[in-house]
Amino acid sequence: LKQSVARAFEHYNLVTENKRLQKLTQNQNKQLRIANENLESLVHERTLQLEEAVQEGIIMLAMAAEAKDDDTGDHVFRIRDLTRDICSGLKMSPEQTEQISFFSIMHDVGKIHIPDKILKKRGSLTGEEWAIMQTHCIAGEKILGNKPFYQTAREIARSHHERWDGNGYPDGLKGESIPLAARIVTVADVFDALTNERPYKKAWPIEKALVEMEELSGKVFDPNILKVFLNLRAEDREHGIMVNNQWSTINN
Repeated sequence: LKQSVARAFEHYNLVTENKRLQKLTQNQNKQLRIANENLESLVHERTLQLEEAVQEGIIMLAMAAEAKDDDTGDHVFRIRDLTRDICSGLKMSPEQTEQISFFSIMHDVGKIHIPDKILKKRGSLTGEEWAIMQTHCIAGEKILGNKPFYQTAREIARSHHERWDGNGYPDGLKGESIPLAARIVTVADVFDALTNERPYKKAWPIEKALVEMEELSGKVFDPNILKVFLNLRAEDREHGIMVNNQWSTINN
């Protein structure tokens, strides 16, 4: 009887201890799960903060370069929006569209190295001044370093003045040997340059700029990219959407 009672108590104690340990394990697992969730949330929050800081730094650098070019900084955001439209028109993925459009703001970052007397000169540049101006492409690529994260930005900075016919600079690239992102930004950059006032020129009406660009298809511009861009501008005009506040010039 004593042995039976002892075994009963032993069994009871084992069951009780097992339940206690199970409950303890469950509580610890719950606490661990909460800790992991909090850690994941914290890591996600810190990652977003880091991404925002990097993006803000890129934007500030781009605007600093534009400030040297006697610009309010709006140019880089117009280029970003035009580039995004073209990428969407080319049916690129949302990720690729966002990457190219964001890094397009860095296209002229190399102008930080160009003297103000050249950037702000009213009138034509001399041959020597033009040679110095052309160096902003390679300077921009160097500023952007060699990390993979900035690969698209470097391609845009170096090659956005290349021409489809091979007569551009700095490398004389031709056709599809020019990086796609750079070919897209070329279209956006030329359109914005034509339709906005610069120290050396007045702003062109949109229609005049589009006619000029169409004539340069296959010379300066990738014909397919330019066609997409012209179709987008035609849709804007059809729906009465203003670009750079100039459609009124056409309508008049």
